Amino acid sequence: MNNFNKIMVIVDPENEKQPALVRAMQFKHDQPIELVVVASIYYPAIESSFILDPQNMEQVKQSMLQFHRNRIHTLITDYKVKHAKITIDVNWHHAIHIGFFDLIKQHQPDLVIKGYHQHTTFEKWFLNTTDSQLLRACPVPLLFAKDQAISPESSVLAAADPSQRLNETSQLDNRVLK
Repeated sequence: MNNFNKIMVIVDPENEKQPALVRAMQFKHDQPIELVVVASIYYPAIESSFILDPQNMEQVKQSMLQFHRNRIHTLITDYKVKHAKITIDVNWHHAIHIGFFDLIKQHQPDLVIKGYHQHTTFEKWFLNTTDSQLLRACPVPLLFAKDQAISPESSVLAAADPSQRLNETSQLDNRVLK
C-alpha cells in the first residue's frame, strides 16, 4: 500500500459533520502527515450585485474567504486534529470542481479525501455534480467518505479506466491496481 504523507481533505465549511476529516485522521502513519484542508466557494449573488463596485466586490470576496478559513480552523479544532502539519486553503471559483482541481494542482497531494454527498437521480443523470467531476478527472487517488463507521467487513472499491490510451494518465491506474 502506498504511503500517503500529504493528504488533501475537501471539507464543506457550512456543514457540522466532516466525514473526510474523520477518514483522514484514521490513516495510520509512522511519521507525521501533512493535511491540506481545503474548500472552494462561490456566491453568485456577490458577483452579480449591481450595488458593489469592483473594489468593494473584491473586499466582500476576501471577507468571505477569510470567514471560511476561520470556519475550517474551528472545524479542525473541534475534531482535535493532532500529529499533523495543517494547511488551510480556500479559493473562489464559479465552477467549484475547477476550484478543487486548481487546489490539487497547487498543493500536489498524495491523496484527496472528500465527503460524499447524496444526490437525487435527476442530479446524477442531468447535472455535473462536483463529486462526479472529481471522480472523472482527479489526477491523484480519490477517496469519498460517508458519515458512517467503517466495519471490518467494509469493502473498498477501486476503479481503473480500461479504455484509456497507454500514453494518457495510466500511471494512476497502475497505482490503483497495485
